[in-house]
Amino acid sequence: EFKYLFKNNECISRNIENYNAARTGGKLLNLDDNYLALTTGDISDFTKPQDKESIFGKVLKINKSTGKYELISYGHRNSQGLIKTKNENLLISTEHGPKGGDEINLIDINKLENFGWPISSYGFPYGGSQNEPSGNPDAPMFNSHEEYGFKEPIYTFYYEFTGRHGISDIEINHFKENDVFFVAVLAGNVLYEVDVNLENEDVNKIQTYRTNERIRDIEFD
Repeated sequence: EFKYLFKNNECISRNIENYNAARTGGKLLNLDDNYLALTTGDISDFTKPQDKESIFGKVLKINKSTGKYELISYGHRNSQGLIKTKNENLLISTEHGPKGGDEINLIDINKLENFGWPISSYGFPYGGSQNEPSGNPDAPMFNSHEEYGFKEPIYTFYYEFTGRHGISDIEINHFKENDVFFVAVLAGNVLYEVDVNLENEDVNKIQTYRTNERIRDIEFD
């Protein structure tokens, strides 16, 4: 028997400009016995991630018993990975940028933090460049988060260094004692090992492994 655990009636029209049903997020994480976390994308509707009344462009905390939800964070474009750290209050998300600007974000579940999309991004629109504003008032994609009052990523991947990229899932490296994670990549055909400093909210080291494969999802055995 199947029943809905969580359901919402908010819709985004397929007729909006640049409609993209692939930008949906969709990573599900078991937080504890009572709650799940779910990432949602913006489906290319730039008005949704900054709207706290919308479920799109968010990380949601969902009650397993009632299906009611609250926001953990907002201002996201398309977070395809989400993982718990050894600090029970902190999550890490891996998020697709536009052209460049893929982000690793550190999320405090006890604070409602804004990660800036689409006001801020270290990526830029396809057809544009890093030094040219997007020209879209709903999505200016300014090259700073902090300057506009948003939470900075702990790491950003720039297009000029990575080319086509697309980080997807994240999983704890259980072989290491400190906070080290594997980050999967799609078009970039690599796997990263990322050593995170939770206290300083930054990355100590990134090791790159060439896979020559797109990796969508990682499971630890």
